[in-house]
Amino acid sequence: MTPDTLAEATLRRTAADPALVGSRLERHRLTNGWAWPELAANLGTDVHHLAKLSLCAMPREESFAADVNAIAKVGQVSPAALAALLRQVEALRNWDDIQPSGTGFVMAAHRTEPPATDPTDDPAGT
Repeated sequence: MTPDTLAEATLRRTAADPALVGSRLERHRLTNGWAWPELAANLGTDVHHLAKLSLCAMPREESFAADVNAIAKVGQVSPAALAALLRQVEALRNWDDIQPSGTGFVMAAHRTEPPATDPTDDPAGT
């Protein structure tokens, strides 16, 4: 197995475990329609470091910043870029979990008939 094959196998394997950063990387990759090298380039790293990053446990909410900083060092990525990716993926995941139930959503009203016109409101002055 070559190093590239091993890295991509690691990324595929960790993608299925929601406790690992790899699952969020996979979601982000699929959302953007990228291959693994494109995701790595977007984060400013390579596929090998991306695979190391994918093996990390998700940051804990109570120590999010410290955990992200430590995880970012493993993958040699910017902590800010990693935090943004994780928060974006989480927001999209939460959005997907919302099931419209008729409550909590604002429905836009629209008129099915054209409004009645007043002949005295002629802007051309005719």
